[in-house]
Amino acid sequence: MNLVTGATGFIGAHLLYRMVKLNRPVKALYRNPEKIEHVRKIFGYLDGRPSELPDNIKWIRGDVLDYQFLMEALKGVSCVYHVAGLVSLSRTGRHSMDQVNVRGTENVVNACLEQEVDQLCHMSSVAALGESFSGQLIDESVFWQPGPSASSYAITKYKAEMEVWRGIHEGLKAVIVNPSLVIGPGMWLSAGAPLFTRVYKGLNFYPEGSCGYVDVRDVAGFMVKLVDRSISGERFILNSENLMHRDFINLVAEAMHKKKPAVPVTRIIAKTACMAEKIKSLVTGEPLLITEKALEIANACTAYSNQKITDLLGDIFIPIRDSVAYATRIFLAEHKR
Repeated sequence: MNLVTGATGFIGAHLLYRMVKLNRPVKALYRNPEKIEHVRKIFGYLDGRPSELPDNIKWIRGDVLDYQFLMEALKGVSCVYHVAGLVSLSRTGRHSMDQVNVRGTENVVNACLEQEVDQLCHMSSVAALGESFSGQLIDESVFWQPGPSASSYAITKYKAEMEVWRGIHEGLKAVIVNPSLVIGPGMWLSAGAPLFTRVYKGLNFYPEGSCGYVDVRDVAGFMVKLVDRSISGERFILNSENLMHRDFINLVAEAMHKKKPAVPVTRIIAKTACMAEKIKSLVTGEPLLITEKALEIANACTAYSNQKITDLLGDIFIPIRDSVAYATRIFLAEHKR
């Protein structure tokens, strides 16, 4: 029996779909029952028709912060895919990320050890790898350097990895994956990932930085393959291509037949946008979607190596142009109804 934490999230739902297609029984942990509808939507995207969730998914409502719940949930489980996590680039989200990303991972690791789970696959992030200060490709050997530009999210994901390494030291078989920016059908269902929606409505500005991008189907697929090979004590960057953000946004705009953004986000524009977003948040009570930290990260130039995972498995990542075309086709079909 497999268990997926964060099963109603974007990546968690795609991982569940992969499990179902492989005919593997799985327990799906969730907190908010309304989010199960997101999973149903993503299954529908991938099947090409309205989808009923299959019987070999056993839904379990609970929280990774509840250790006794985890102990009960892990009974009879041989492999845990720990996908649950919070992403926030605002200062107010630090405490919640500390709780879910760090303490939640600590609980999962301890419960896996106590229940003698065969293997853990922990989904981290390239944010936990630290930064490159000399312009070289970032790989799994880069030493963590939490400089002043490190986000709270990056720090909590790094601390979460430390919990997994501690578990490995105590005898747990575990592997860590570090995906770059994950794209695919359903990413627009998250309130914190509005890029497709913004391009669809018309986006005039683009950040000047660069980063890695990876298809969600590759993320789910590689996680399962690493577990199937019983890989332990290693971490792997999952990254298809390194692109300027402008080039990625242009791919989305082309696929949607929308106008490409033409104005770079300069420092003055960034400050103005942050101030406008703060005013909007104060008036509406909605969380900030644009923060100074988010714009700082978006304007940074980073690039990641996928050599380690490709050397091990020999698989080729889905090209990002194909990923964008696939996701955009589904997005447009839904938004033109």
